[in-house]
Amino acid sequence: MASWAQFVTSSSPIDMVTQKLKRLKPTLRNWNKDTFRNIYVEMEEASEALNAIQAETSLLGDTDDRLLAVIDYTIRLNAAPTHHQIRST
Repeated sequence: MASWAQFVTSSSPIDMVTQKLKRLKPTLRNWNKDTFRNIYVEMEEASEALNAIQAETSLLGDTDDRLLAVIDYTIRLNAAPTHHQIRST
């Protein structure tokens, strides 16, 4: 990261690391937003899709495609980390 490689003026090694970390934080925050989607949005989208498929299934009956979609979205929701898991990392 370019922000880490920039020159730091400080007499103390711990101050140098602290300054570098402060500069690096916004860079890492932006990288995270650009690279990974918001897990809460992803979970909400999967939940809404699953509810729509289940409603459609109750009206029109089961088909192989609907059953596969239900399985897919159920797996996505179960694989998503919980709020506690996200906060503890």
